[in-house]
Amino acid sequence: MESQAYKISTVNKHAFEFVSTGTKTLVKHVSFDEVEDHVYNLALGTVLDDGSVSYNDRSNNGDMVKVFTTVVQCVKNFAEKHPDDIIYFQGDTEQKTRIYNEILSRYYDEFSSEFGIFGIAIRDGRIDVRKFTLRKKFSGFYLRKKTKRHGIG
Repeated sequence: MESQAYKISTVNKHAFEFVSTGTKTLVKHVSFDEVEDHVYNLALGTVLDDGSVSYNDRSNNGDMVKVFTTVVQCVKNFAEKHPDDIIYFQGDTEQKTRIYNEILSRYYDEFSSEFGIFGIAIRDGRIDVRKFTLRKKFSGFYLRKKTKRHGIG
C-alpha cells in the first residue's frame, strides 16, 4: 500500500495498538480473537477514555488509508508468528465490507504474494467459500500466510 503505516505497539500476542493522528488523536486497537481452533477474527476498534475498546466507533478521522495500511502491517506481524492460522474479517456494515472488497481488489497483487485470500459469499442461504476474485462482492474474507507446507495461493 502506498501510505506509510503508523508506529505499532504490541499489546500482547493477539493485539496491537497505534495512535491515529487525523482530525483527532485516537488510540486504535487491532485484535485477533480465536473463534475456532486456528481461526482468528480480526477486529479494529478505538480505545475509549476509560480504557475499554469500542468496535462500533465511527471515528471518521480523515486518515483511513494510513489506518488500513497500519492494520495490514498488524496482519503481517500476526501471520508471521501464526503461519498456520487463518485470519477472518468482515465489515460490520455493508459500506465497510464494500471498502474491504475494494482494498483487496486494488492491492491484490501485493496481498496475494504473501497470503492465500478467500472470499465468503452467501448464495441461496448457503455459505460459499472460494478463492478471492477481483471485483466480486464477498461478505467476508479469510487470509492465510502462504507457506510451502500449505501450498495455497
